[in-house]
Amino acid sequence: MLSSVEFEKIKAATIHKRIIQGHRGELFVSTTNHYMEKYLVGVQQIEPSTIQNLQHNLNKRHAWAAAHHARFVHLICPDKQHVQPDDYPIVPTFRFGEYFQQQVSMPLLYPLAALQQAQQQQRVYHQHDFHWNAHGELVVLEQLLTSLKGLDLEQTLNYWRACIVKRTDWVGMLAKDLTPSPTETTHTMRINHPLSADIQISSNHCKAPMGKVLYFEHQQAHSPQRVLVFGDSFAESVVRLLPVAYREVLMVRSKSFHADLADLYQPDILITSSAEGYMCRMVADEQVKPWQQWRQLAAPDHQCDAPLQALYARLDQATTSA
Repeated sequence: MLSSVEFEKIKAATIHKRIIQGHRGELFVSTTNHYMEKYLVGVQQIEPSTIQNLQHNLNKRHAWAAAHHARFVHLICPDKQHVQPDDYPIVPTFRFGEYFQQQVSMPLLYPLAALQQAQQQQRVYHQHDFHWNAHGELVVLEQLLTSLKGLDLEQTLNYWRACIVKRTDWVGMLAKDLTPSPTETTHTMRINHPLSADIQISSNHCKAPMGKVLYFEHQQAHSPQRVLVFGDSFAESVVRLLPVAYREVLMVRSKSFHADLADLYQPDILITSSAEGYMCRMVADEQVKPWQQWRQLAAPDHQCDAPLQALYARLDQATTSA
């Protein structure tokens, strides 16, 4: 009964199909038909198949990394309401990240405690967006690099601390759906800072969020290693900071692990990532289309920037050689 009452509070606070109005002017994301929020308040339970698929995927990814002498990390990106529970219409008691940590037999990087601690000093999420601000990105970057080990952590963090800028007229992703769109004062990362001028960034210019491919090259990076990342917008915000540390970083905006791409790219480090709330429904990695087909569906090769086209040509040659 209590879960139904809490769910009604969330529905009442939904001011747009994808916006939940929180306290003190905070905006939180709302999923289609509140499918994620139903799990959050206990109206719906996680299906056993979701746990089985997650465990299966993690086992496959870990096995690939072990067979190729690569390090593997799966990052769960905490939802804003778990870091700012007092600003949410209800106090959420169910945390996807903690639940999955208990259910699977493999370590998962879930930086909730670090974000909660940092939030006591300064905001780590935007007010009108569900993503981390620059301070939150640095918190997660520190947790990620600490788990990977082998780098001068402070050197990398100091590099990006110098790139944080204060914005007084910023419009968050959720605010853009409101009329008029409210602005906020927040902190963002100046990716095109003069310090990062020697980092080459290329893209496939995919219009859909899932399907984007980003390729970073930095010859002066702290480490000569190559990193392959699969994830969503949360992962992308942190991946953009990795090229300071690693010479090559390839990010694919996909919820699945493309083992055939990993076979061709041969990364030293494999990172997969999931936004916490969207983990309520997981499918097996084998359901994803083969890399070559997936890549063409995302964006034609001629649409890509030249460095990414060159990488694709290199991977195609590896396919032919194999």
